[in-house]
Amino acid sequence: MNPTGRFITAVLGGFAIAVALLCVTVNFKKLHFSSYIPFDRFMLQKMSEKPLELLCLVLTQRSHFDQQDAIMFTWGAGCTDLLFIVGNVGISDSYQLIERKPHVYTLTVKVEDTYNNTWQKLRAALHFVNSTWPKKFDWLMRIDDDAFVIFENLYDFLMAKDPRTPAMFGAHYNHYAGGYIGTGPGIIMSRAAFTDLMSVFDQKKYCRTTLRTHDDDVELGVCLKAVKVPFGDSSDSKGRPRFIPISLHDLLNDPQAPNHGFFKQESAYPVGEGFDCCADELIALHYVKAEEMRHFQRIVSAHPLAQKNLRLLVNQTAITRLRPNAANS
Repeated sequence: MNPTGRFITAVLGGFAIAVALLCVTVNFKKLHFSSYIPFDRFMLQKMSEKPLELLCLVLTQRSHFDQQDAIMFTWGAGCTDLLFIVGNVGISDSYQLIERKPHVYTLTVKVEDTYNNTWQKLRAALHFVNSTWPKKFDWLMRIDDDAFVIFENLYDFLMAKDPRTPAMFGAHYNHYAGGYIGTGPGIIMSRAAFTDLMSVFDQKKYCRTTLRTHDDDVELGVCLKAVKVPFGDSSDSKGRPRFIPISLHDLLNDPQAPNHGFFKQESAYPVGEGFDCCADELIALHYVKAEEMRHFQRIVSAHPLAQKNLRLLVNQTAITRLRPNAANS
């Protein structure tokens, strides 16, 4: 080919690539997903070699589209199956399952969808999983729709555990109601624990089956303790918590906030100051907005070899309200 022909070919080729990239950008923007990469290649390779069978139940509401979208395209992509749980007393059957994309579903349960009825909403969802859900899972996680999970750390944490052994993990509160796992950043139970739970789930002797309350974490803890499911160790090698149930702003900047005081007082693990508050292998955060989830996931994906901890998230972010006070850093 002569030089003129090579030049024309190169120009046309470059134009085709530019058009293709433009089309991809437009499609991604429709998904609010323009600059996001789900997992780095090291994480994808680990997950392909040793899959983690994790069923994720996200308690949400029908109007929380942005939170659901953020979860689907960030940490939720790591779940084997992801179920968004909503309530609607108007459906004809007890359950309605709609597939939104492969491995992502909306499960509508026939209960009133209000803040003060999350226990009944969770009960209905767990009944569905026990009686109708057809797929195998080793771990089940119930989590709020404003939680962010560093999935790489969760993967490493659970792969070192045995799902055949009854156990529950998460933000362990040690005192109130005899101890329980707070729901915000996730309650994780092994398959064995789930099986034991469902054996007494409808027995009023062990569970308050008809109670209307938003304290579904407390009530779930009562049921799990009734069948002697133990608390698994959810701390790191220094005894620091891996699951953070309060906002990063309160955690790093506002020690006088009521949630901050409750967390420090009730946590089964000591909560330090500044970045020493939490495990270096941080797993989950609570009260995270949708755009912050996307931002945090970009940071995690952009640093595949870095330790995925709070310092990385905060130091790499422009969200100044999350930065710790100098005295606490």
